[in-house]
Amino acid sequence: MTKSRRDWNNERVAFDNPFATLRPPAGACPPEALPGHDEESTSPKEEAPMPKAKSAAITRAGRGGKTVTIVRFFANPCEQSCLRWLRQIKKSLGIGGTIEEGAVVLQGDQTVRLQDEGWLPKR
Repeated sequence: MTKSRRDWNNERVAFDNPFATLRPPAGACPPEALPGHDEESTSPKEEAPMPKAKSAAITRAGRGGKTVTIVRFFANPCEQSCLRWLRQIKKSLGIGGTIEEGAVVLQGDQTVRLQDEGWLPKR
């Protein structure tokens, strides 16, 4: 596929796009017709339920003096649902966090904010 562009003195110059061959041609087979296509892979996957937080603890041990909030859950949720819960928390509160040993570790003392937002039960 040949296109044109302008060079340094504003004249049109033809050039070949090296990525043009990577695009599937118009009228190509739909993905369902390709070999190795599974119907299950295109069906919407059921999302794991959101875990319910049981408690939050504040600690500094082993973190170089930095305060963190450790959130534990009632049942041991799968890692996918923990990650989804963590992503929503990080986005809504604007904080950092990670998952360690089945618990969510959030940067700073976040217990009051988590209770205010409804992520933790109020005591």
